Amino acid sequence: MTAYLKLQSVQDAVHVTGGHIEWDQCADINYSRSRSALQKYPTILNASLKALIYSGDTDSVVNFLGTQRWISREGLNLTVVDAWKGWFGPDKQQAGYTTEYQNLTFMTVKGAGHMVPATKPLQALYMFECFVFGQKACANFKYPVNTSQASGSPDSSSSSTTPKTSKSQLVVASWALLVVLLSVSL
Repeated sequence: MTAYLKLQSVQDAVHVTGGHIEWDQCADINYSRSRSALQKYPTILNASLKALIYSGDTDSVVNFLGTQRWISREGLNLTVVDAWKGWFGPDKQQAGYTTEYQNLTFMTVKGAGHMVPATKPLQALYMFECFVFGQKACANFKYPVNTSQASGSPDSSSSSTTPKTSKSQLVVASWALLVVLLSVSL
């Protein structure tokens, strides 16, 4: 690759200008990385605060395997309380997987990218509300139903019911997200 990128014809083709530039596939680049927040989690967990960490399973920025790794053996070294199992959204479709640790819940959201609430809003809302209020309370909330997802039909023209999530539910979910984000930034 290095020899190829050093060819004058290649540099001309990609419009490299400014004279000769020495290219190398690994270079010392002066940059700063964001600092790790790993050392903050023991303080949060020792304060008996419930914490939710989630990842979209198609996130190419922060993949769920890396997150799972730093929660368990290669980071916080937390012990599993309830093993890896599927969780289901309000539409009764599998929405991802979850693992419980002491005071910490790790969840994946199936088919979601880096911005889970943007790519899977129904599952994200359900995940947050069930985490904050518990499964029993969450079962009584009204959620929009996408009939094409519920039936497994690829026909995206199927009608959906009007969202029935109340404003108070959205406010509480927003506050819950804010609390989690503030806890992490402590």
